[in-house]
Amino acid sequence: MSRDLAYALPTPTERSPLIAGLLSAFVPGLGQAYNRQWGKAIAFHIFAFLIVPWIISIVDAVKVARVQLTLESGSGPAGYLPAYVPETLDVQLARIAAQRGGEVTVAEGALATGRSFDEVEAALDKMMHDGHVDIGNRPDTGVIVYRFL
Repeated sequence: MSRDLAYALPTPTERSPLIAGLLSAFVPGLGQAYNRQWGKAIAFHIFAFLIVPWIISIVDAVKVARVQLTLESGSGPAGYLPAYVPETLDVQLARIAAQRGGEVTVAEGALATGRSFDEVEAALDKMMHDGHVDIGNRPDTGVIVYRFL
């Protein structure tokens, strides 16, 4: 009975092509190691792991270039809207003053921005202390105006 079993086992030099192929499919170089081709196994194992990131980097570079190209053209990808950055109160007041000859009152600022009188006055006072605006009066009405410098 032991003789029958001995005939069924492969000899040490016989290798199964199916097993070699499956091993190489799961781990690069493992099929070559199974076939006792040690140098080839090490080379395949190392180069396989170097090629995968290289291929991924090629695909990534193409994707990034496409996105940058569409963003530069202004069209953007489908469903893309540029991020909305609301203007600060300071910028809104400067824009209003530019439309009114460089000066604005607290009431004009409050009406144009929709903010409270206190918020607008505090913002204008801060800009005055920072040296961005100067305070004065309108000669005809005496209303306090903030003149942008």
